[in-house]
Amino acid sequence: MRGVVGFDCVRGRLPGRFDKRVPEGGITDDLVISVALTSEDPAEILRKLLSLPTGTEWVEFKHNRADPDEIGRYISALSNSAALLGRETAFIVWGVADGTHDVVGTSFKPRQARKGNEELENYITRKLDPRINFKIHEFCVNSRDVVLFEIPPAIQGPVSFDRERYVRVGSYTKNLRGYPAKEAELWAVRSRGAAKRGVSRAVKWVAVVVVLILREYSMPRQSALGICRHRPIPQQFVRLLRQISPRSF
Repeated sequence: MRGVVGFDCVRGRLPGRFDKRVPEGGITDDLVISVALTSEDPAEILRKLLSLPTGTEWVEFKHNRADPDEIGRYISALSNSAALLGRETAFIVWGVADGTHDVVGTSFKPRQARKGNEELENYITRKLDPRINFKIHEFCVNSRDVVLFEIPPAIQGPVSFDRERYVRVGSYTKNLRGYPAKEAELWAVRSRGAAKRGVSRAVKWVAVVVVLILREYSMPRQSALGICRHRPIPQQFVRLLRQISPRSF
């Protein structure tokens, strides 16, 4: 049942944002799926994922198999691969046949699953480093249970599970140690992200300065003779404002 038609019970919501950057290779079928989704309906998200080809490095489809340690390795690999591919989210979906993408349903109940005496979500989170905030969504499609894990990209550096880092190579999950170029790129992603956040903070402070200058000199002030006059902006501030926004000043 590749076409997802009905949605008869929803127990989770998925914000579902996809990256919109165009890679050097141009627009591909895979990239079309990356268009940002504004709907919060998990069925709409699932429809997009089902149209992906097999062997995607940022989505894993499963039927029932849900070994806790295997899930942890998947999360590490998918998070790292999402960062390498510029994706805003990676996914694991249970209840979908991997080869055909048919919706077959799943018996996996992540909220009830445990590793020993520990809840599954806590067990996996405890062994992730850094402890990324993955989300679990459970819903039904045409009376078939579906589970979706939403996984953020590794923007703080490579994500490890149980002290090992993993990455996707096609549809396979591999130890990152065997792919030094990918690991180096993940650290570069972290550096670029830190630089971008630094620029963003600087822009915000510049905006604050501009607002304060304009507010200070746009308000009329009363002179000693009781006359209200606008004060001219000092030349040093004018030069600063022109450097910030040449067209405005």
